[in-house]
Amino acid sequence: MTYATEFHGFDLGGITIPDGFEDTSHHNNAMPSFWHTPTRLMIWADWLNPAERDNGPNYGRFMLMQYKDDAAADPDHTIYSGDDWSEATRRATIRVLIQDAIPTDYENDWGSDRQIAADCAAYDALTEMGITDAFFDARGKHTCEEIAADTLAWVTEQESE
Repeated sequence: MTYATEFHGFDLGGITIPDGFEDTSHHNNAMPSFWHTPTRLMIWADWLNPAERDNGPNYGRFMLMQYKDDAAADPDHTIYSGDDWSEATRRATIRVLIQDAIPTDYENDWGSDRQIAADCAAYDALTEMGITDAFFDARGKHTCEEIAADTLAWVTEQESE
C-alpha cells in the first residue's frame, strides 16, 4: 500500500519523505502516513488544499507524532503540527540522529566505537538545533543511553520555547 493507491488524487506537493520513513498509508486513516520504526515516529500529511483537510482548514497540513509502542496505538505526543514541511522533517531528522546514538548493546561502552558514534550523533542533532554548547555537557556521560537521553531532553526543551 502507498499513499498513491490508498488516497487517489492525493498530492504531496513536491515534498520528499525523509530517508528511513516507510509509507504506511491506509485508506482507513484520515490521511497518508509515513512511519520510522527505530524512533516510533509517524509523519502524517494532510491534503494540500486546506478546505479538504480532515480536521478542517484551520489545522496544519503536517503532523509529526511520537508513539510509545507502534503506530496502531495512540500517540504519546505530538512533536510538530503545522504547514512547514521543513520544520516537520527537521524535527524528525533530529530524533533520528539521537536514535542513532542509542546502542544495541547497553553495556558500559565508554571509549568504544559505538560511544564515539553516539557522541557524533548527539553533536549532529544539537548542531541542527543550533545548541552545540549543550553537547559539551554530555561529554561527561558514560554511556550512549545517557548521551542520547540528555540530547533528547535539550532538543525537547528548545522546541517548547
